[in-house]
Parts: sequence; structure tokens; C-alpha cells
Amino acid sequence: GEVLIGPLDHGGRVLHATWNRDESQIMTTGTNSLALVWDATTGDLLFELMGHIGSVIFAEWSPEGDSIITSGEDSTTRIWEADGGNEIFSLTNFRGNQGALFGASSDQVINPNDLGRIDIWNVNVDELVSLAEERLTQFDIPIPDPLEVESELSTDE
Repeated sequence: GEVLIGPLDHGGRVLHATWNRDESQIMTTGTNSLALVWDATTGDLLFELMGHIGSVIFAEWSPEGDSIITSGEDSTTRIWEADGGNEIFSLTNFRGNQGALFGASSDQVINPNDLGRIDIWNVNVDELVSLAEERLTQFDIPIPDPLEVESELSTDE
């Protein structure tokens, strides 16, 4: 065979590499605290996923292809937008992290840990916000209006 593109220079030891669903992008993870997303045709770096402290041990695209999950040796699992790499969500597993995976949809994450067990997380942001609002209401805690908070923040600057 022949080399089609590359080598892609991750800038550290590569621990994992994977394709997206339509094989237009490649993602690499490594010991330099980064997951990198590359154009699979040109080899150009598209964006970096920064936020882990230490090695990023595993990453994958969601079944829908609209988000990315990464697992780091810092015991965090992070979920990112697949278009540009903005962080959406971060989970901390104090029992270690062996590489999280999405479920059949992007609403659940399975996360094996160092104790030989797994945690299953609900990461549906809308459901979590509703649950938080429900619990705050149970304890008579006022729920701030996001528009008022944003307005107050912008006048403080």
C-alpha cells in the first residue's frame, strides 16, 4: 500500500486514533493533554480539544456525529461540540477513568473506572437543567432568569 496522508504530528505520543462516521475527519489523543481533529483528506489540523490535565487516553464521536467524548488520566470525561470543539460538559470520576463511551444516543455515557466498576451518566443537558430546577423549587430556592443574569453580567464590565 501507499501512504495517503501524513504523518500527522500530534506533538506527543499518540494513545488513540479514530475516524468520524463519514471518514472525513480523524481524531488523535495523546500524552500532551490534547485531542486533535484532522481533515482526513489533507491532513490539516482542524481544531484542538484542550481542557484535560495530563494524557487524553481515549476519544470518540457520538452516534449522531455532533459531539465528541474524551477521557483523561485526570479522571475527567469531557463532551465537546464536534463542529469546532467547544466544551459542552465535564464529568469527574473520582475512581479513575478508563475511557468513556456514548450509549446508543448521546444522552448517556458509560465510564469504566479503576475499581473494576462502571458508572452510567445522564448527559442530556435539557433533562439535567429540568431536574436541577425541580430540586431547587422543592427547597424554595429562587431560579434566576438567564436573561437577567446575562444583563447584570454585561453591565458589570
